[in-house]
Amino acid sequence: MQGDAYWALAMAINVYLTFYHKYDARMLRKMEVFYLACCYGIPFVPGFTFLWVSNQRAGRPYGNAVLWCWLKPEWEVYRIATFYGPIWYGWLELGPFLDGSPKVANDRTGSPSSSP
Repeated sequence: MQGDAYWALAMAINVYLTFYHKYDARMLRKMEVFYLACCYGIPFVPGFTFLWVSNQRAGRPYGNAVLWCWLKPEWEVYRIATFYGPIWYGWLELGPFLDGSPKVANDRTGSPSSSP
């Protein structure tokens, strides 16, 4: 699930780079290694770390799945901080995509954008 949000962010970055910095396909292809490392590496860190974490009160963090997250209810704070938090941060970073939407529409239709 986290990787999906990061891939959406990567696509938004591609749109931003294409329209505002004139990146072509060759330049965007060079970004793929960075995207792979971020989109799979960022979710891997907490996932792998929780394999080795345990405490006396709550035990091990992994349990039954709750909304695509396998952390037990006793680890609720960490579920939000390490799973949902980075996803929302990634979605909030979609600003360049939203900012680029009028330009994309303008470039496709050839008409001036109605937004400022």
